[in-house]
Amino acid sequence: MTGLSLRSILFAGLAAFASLPLAADGESRFGFEGAVALPSGNLSTTANNGFEVGAIGRWDMGGGRGLTGRIDLNLYAEKYSVTTTSLGIAADYTFHLTGSQRGPYFLIGPSILSYSQSVANATLNSSTLGLDLGLGVDLDDHVGILARWTSHYINHTTWTVLNLGVTYTF
Repeated sequence: MTGLSLRSILFAGLAAFASLPLAADGESRFGFEGAVALPSGNLSTTANNGFEVGAIGRWDMGGGRGLTGRIDLNLYAEKYSVTTTSLGIAADYTFHLTGSQRGPYFLIGPSILSYSQSVANATLNSSTLGLDLGLGVDLDDHVGILARWTSHYINHTTWTVLNLGVTYTF
């Protein structure tokens, strides 16, 4: 799936964030995340390791279940004179093993990413729908750690990245 504009992605992200609280019956929290971004698959052929920053919203659905909406920006180190960045939105279903919003959890959800690759005076932009899978641990009411694997199919190739990071919510 290509041809999604940045405006379409941002509109979809705002719509997703606006609708997520309707599904929650508990506490809502907002915050930030930061991660080391480790490209793999075909993405690793044109991008070196980088970092991710993002804004998150978390909604408690009770019984350890929750929703996390996020907007992410990934910046990768240049490789072979190619600069790669991505902007994305996602909605992840989380399940905490403890039955509350603390402790270890699994996550799964869809994401839409818009990748941009620049070399010399040319830029290639591609947007696609993908899948996120991950594990995390909420250490307390504010701080957590996570490992999230994201996969997107772009131009007949699979671009994957492993994000290892920290979350902070208010």
